Amino acid sequence: MADFVVSPVGSDGNNNVDSLAQDRVYAGEVLSAFIATNIMEKFVHVKTLTSGESMRFPVVSTGKASDVKTHVAGTEIDINTGAVGEKVIVIGELEYDSRFIDNKQKKVLDFDITSPFTKALGQSLAQKLDKTLFALLPVADRHATKSLGVAGQGDGSVLIATDIASASTAEERGNAIKSAIFKANVTMNLNNVPQEGRVCVLDASSWDDLSQATNIRNRDFTTQNGGIDVYNGDMLKVGNTMVIWSNNLTLTIGDIGWVFTADAIGLVKFINIITESTYQELRFGNVITARYCYGADILNPACVVGIRDRAI
Repeated sequence: MADFVVSPVGSDGNNNVDSLAQDRVYAGEVLSAFIATNIMEKFVHVKTLTSGESMRFPVVSTGKASDVKTHVAGTEIDINTGAVGEKVIVIGELEYDSRFIDNKQKKVLDFDITSPFTKALGQSLAQKLDKTLFALLPVADRHATKSLGVAGQGDGSVLIATDIASASTAEERGNAIKSAIFKANVTMNLNNVPQEGRVCVLDASSWDDLSQATNIRNRDFTTQNGGIDVYNGDMLKVGNTMVIWSNNLTLTIGDIGWVFTADAIGLVKFINIITESTYQELRFGNVITARYCYGADILNPACVVGIRDRAI
């Protein structure tokens, strides 16, 4: 739950219970808007830090068939030495958004402006967090020379699908993107990345093209004139991969999207969303501020496959 802070002077210039209750409402509205807008947080590995400036994530090598030995009677066993490492995620700077509500303006307008402002605060913080997390995907997929993986982890991969660029219609482009997502899954399979929880993120335009690909939609036969209901959801699936879209991707020329799992990125929450309302006597109005602090970094680059329509 989001925290809240109330100033000694309430939103109406008085220190009273109503002001405290109103600040609770502000905090709830900001948090609700944040949860409704944020996409990426549910698809990464999240931890909470109560004090300090960094958090360590243990990284242990995975098991493989060659680790299993056949015992010969009377002989000592061979002991495998697994690689052990860690990723340290450092907390970033405090980030905030703030809105001023003029008392006269609030009285003059014939509609409530406070709720739209608190909603905007939650939306802006959510989009900034998404931008930060999505920006790590291209870092993981194409920087193999930086050896981002530790403890035997593989590097990220890039899949070049030139048929996406050469497609002449939305359906053709959608079919090419669908094929690329399947191929990205094959790459993950070869890297022994778990199949559970795979997600593909595209920009809005590419997601729309994918939605027009052949046989991409589920068809539900109904009793309505024996027809077929039109799929009106906002989520697609290609094989076992959920496909989402976002306007907060870090795209360069040729980027189409990424297939990844939650093990790819770590998010450390340090200061959860705090909403504060203060009355400014010299400006005759209220300032509502929402802020938070966190850190994020790549945990396992092998869990990211980038999809491009041309070579880097």
